[in-house]
Amino acid sequence: MISQFKNKFCYPDATVASKAFSTSHGMHCMVPNNIFILLLILTVLLPSSTLQSQCYPDRHNTSWYDTWTSCSKKASPNPKRDSSHWILYQLGYEYSLGQSHFWNNNTPASLDYGAKKIAIDYSMDGNTWTAWGDVNLRKANGSKYYEGEKGPDLKGLKAQYLLFTILENYGGNCASLSEIKIDITKTSNTTSSTVYRSQVTSDCLSALAYPNPFKNLIGLDITNSCNQSYSYYIEDVMGRKMSPVTTIHQRGLFNTNYNGSHLSNGVYFLVVHSEQGEVRKKIMKIE
Repeated sequence: MISQFKNKFCYPDATVASKAFSTSHGMHCMVPNNIFILLLILTVLLPSSTLQSQCYPDRHNTSWYDTWTSCSKKASPNPKRDSSHWILYQLGYEYSLGQSHFWNNNTPASLDYGAKKIAIDYSMDGNTWTAWGDVNLRKANGSKYYEGEKGPDLKGLKAQYLLFTILENYGGNCASLSEIKIDITKTSNTTSSTVYRSQVTSDCLSALAYPNPFKNLIGLDITNSCNQSYSYYIEDVMGRKMSPVTTIHQRGLFNTNYNGSHLSNGVYFLVVHSEQGEVRKKIMKIE
């Protein structure tokens, strides 16, 4: 069974983030087993007519919000590489990696930031690294019809960590990518439940956060039509709780403000949880 790891943009580690994605030095990304593993088994279960109705799913928009951008070089997790612009993926478990697909920076005003040459390193422990090779990418065209390009087939490469280092861009002062997708399959060291566990959802809970991105205060609207209480909290991309867990016993709309002035710039999640399911809403803190 093949799944896909697909990441539109990465989440900055609190120690390296500055002004959201615009001036991040490096990027340390996790792929929690309940968030970013997309299940291809769904394509088997869905009727063919439904699949045919999906229009151009690989197109990428032109917004800076959906890009990773680094304007300052930082020491690489791989000591064999110089200070550079890099993205580190911590997959959490051992996966067998297959076909890849890349989307370059597609923001019209900063196409020159796009990656031209990327080095791929992999590791099982995050300390000992092996160089896979380099990938050359074409410059994006800044069109809403941009569909990226097919990358290399990693042919069953086993890894728990992936490091992408931008060696060369198209002349801009920063380095940038929009999205990376890689097919994955489980290995003998990865249980089926680990690979194919999808995000838990709830039909009777919904959440809205505004403004998003936010600077200090963000409004939270949570609607509960469940016949039970629920709790909510703010979580970072490492799964650490950044706020107290608050339990609400009322049905209908609950409204509150969250003060995130103490948070570092980056991506977080509003997590709303009940016995019937869970809702995760992505929020972004900026200066």
